[in-house]
Amino acid sequence: MTPQQYRSLRKQLAQQGLFQAENGFGLLVVALETVFFLGGLLLLSQLSPWSGPFVLTQIVLGSSIFRFFVLMHDCGHYSLFKTRKLNNLMGLWTSMFCVTPLLAWREIHFEHHKWVGIKDRDPTAAGLITFEQKQQHSRPTVALLRLIWICRLPLPAILFTVNVLWGYPARLFKQGEHRHALQVLGSGLIALAPHALAIGYWGWHAYATCFLPILLASFVWYEAINLTHHAGLYTWSAQEHPEPLALYEQQTVSRSCHMPTWVSTLLCYHFNLHAEHHLFPVIPWHHLPAVRQALQDMEVDNYIDVRFPGFNNALRRADPVGILLNRLPPALQAMQKPLLRSSPGLPYPSRSEA
Repeated sequence: MTPQQYRSLRKQLAQQGLFQAENGFGLLVVALETVFFLGGLLLLSQLSPWSGPFVLTQIVLGSSIFRFFVLMHDCGHYSLFKTRKLNNLMGLWTSMFCVTPLLAWREIHFEHHKWVGIKDRDPTAAGLITFEQKQQHSRPTVALLRLIWICRLPLPAILFTVNVLWGYPARLFKQGEHRHALQVLGSGLIALAPHALAIGYWGWHAYATCFLPILLASFVWYEAINLTHHAGLYTWSAQEHPEPLALYEQQTVSRSCHMPTWVSTLLCYHFNLHAEHHLFPVIPWHHLPAVRQALQDMEVDNYIDVRFPGFNNALRRADPVGILLNRLPPALQAMQKPLLRSSPGLPYPSRSEA
């Protein structure tokens, strides 16, 4: 996409009101998700631990935690509500459900948007850099990595959350930014507060039996969707590309995952429309399908579209060492298609047809 095309498209989307947040809608969605989650916890209290319905309910509630994360994500971009104050307030509220420190996440995520595609500047690629630099390719390490990869254990997502997000205040303290570190730490304590109260009231065993499997399920949802967004697309190093990519270029280093609109609404609040989000980071989540339609009408170049969960399943069958070293196998590259212009459910057009 050229800068002129981007400016024209941005103007068109603004005229359609797609940059406008709606307080009533935002509050309604947060309230409904809260009622759904708390209702699920009440249902769990009536079920026998580790029975089939008990485990199924935990899996469903794991998807709710992921949706809370998406709502926190929009609050972090100040795009779910009209005012910063309301975004901050609801961001802290949703952070308690997804157990994610809002301020740490926001600052790391803003750096991700700034440096996406440049692997040694994007903080979300820190694990890839460590793997590459330390040459962690010994047989035992690789065997363990492949077992984790095949079994879809969300250890990478958990390690990222612990090391990069929860470890962020400690890094600020080391840099001498004590006041800032305390603010970031405070938002983390808010996210942990209801969990500490739950453990104090019901005990650790009840908390671990009820909530920890839900949290684990949320990490499975998180990794399943997020893995498709950037795997193999860390194209540049800072030496090769010392400046951040412009917004109009960011669809070249981020993927969207195609699924029916109603599915993406229920499953992840359109978090799968990742290229759209990188092009226009402050557009609220519920307007992203309209952005996708505008990109279709525009026939934007270099958009990367993949089927979900097909692409994710193929990633899990690939060698994780190659994926971590940013080497996407030809079979996976072939699954990346231009933006769909056909009706939902019809095959992708070939690149020669698109």
